Amino acid sequence: MEDIHLSVVAGSRNDDHGGKLLYRMQHFVTGFVDQCKKHQLRAELILVDWNPPEGKPLLSKVLKFPKDKGPCTLRLITVPKEIHETLDHAKELPMFQMIAKNVGIRRARGRYVLATNIDVLFSDELIQFLRDKLSPHVLYRVDRLDVPSELPNSNSFDEILEYCKAHYFRINGRFGTQILEDGKWTFLDTTASRHSQKFLPLKNHVWTFWLRKALLMFNTGNEKFDLGFIRHLFRRVKFRFAMNVHANACGDFTLLSYDDWCNLRGYPELQGFSWHLDAFLLYQAAISGIQKKELSIEKSIYHIEHGKGSGYSPENHDLVFERIKAKGIPCLDDRELLKLVALMNKKRKRKQACVYNAEDWGFANHEFQEELI
Repeated sequence: MEDIHLSVVAGSRNDDHGGKLLYRMQHFVTGFVDQCKKHQLRAELILVDWNPPEGKPLLSKVLKFPKDKGPCTLRLITVPKEIHETLDHAKELPMFQMIAKNVGIRRARGRYVLATNIDVLFSDELIQFLRDKLSPHVLYRVDRLDVPSELPNSNSFDEILEYCKAHYFRINGRFGTQILEDGKWTFLDTTASRHSQKFLPLKNHVWTFWLRKALLMFNTGNEKFDLGFIRHLFRRVKFRFAMNVHANACGDFTLLSYDDWCNLRGYPELQGFSWHLDAFLLYQAAISGIQKKELSIEKSIYHIEHGKGSGYSPENHDLVFERIKAKGIPCLDDRELLKLVALMNKKRKRKQACVYNAEDWGFANHEFQEELI
């Protein structure tokens, strides 16, 4: 078996989702390979090409791969349309993001596996940490710093990183999302603001942000304040304070040892929109006794912003979910998430394994076309 320290896994397809997809993905691939060479990180990058669109070339044919990859290996795994169509809501959803990641995670060869997305760049400080400081039975999380969709036209990845350090405009951190407005960092929480801004107009202060969060936690919205809602409310308070996971933008960076991923059986393979499935994994790890470690902001990742009006952002949260609802695609909401977390907690108390998927998670019994670059 190859001596691979880290596997980096992401899923995608050549359909321009999020806008300028190949542009963002090319920076992701080129940048990671460059850093592996620069810092001598023995790693593999696994791209899962899910349900390739008919009439368009595979990702392996449209991306440009460096000739000198140093200690980095590139693998592209194709999950064909025939497999995709065996899943519920396959017509409405061209890609099942977390199941795609599971395909890559299951087939990873590294001692540690990072599940991420195809439009992120890693700081050099983070790459050095990944090379030297990882331990098993720890779940690692970082903040995500969002940068403009247009990066400098430069062949130097160091220059691109310097640009990112100086131009990020949104921080997705443990305590919420902050956005840079008129030279000041302001906490952004559109739902909380909608319900409680009339009571707490000073939204740019940390203490008012958390007070609004507390008000929102006890706000019924359009829900009837009945026994079911009281149970839901209790779960929110219990799990948020007991486990206190850093779930903000966690789909862009979740890192565990390969053995820990296998013990958890990957992300829950719910056949619907991927919302909250990444957070589910964090709760599952916490209940299973895996420690969590959050790295400092210097060890962040940079996320290349989607094209205007494309993909999810905190500002267009409601619009995205209106589209999902209109298509009839199921989605794990807060209440359903916490029900599943409560069920796992009961299993833990009974000394049962806190897993969701079956043993064949990640399509373990299928052989997929794989291309080694």
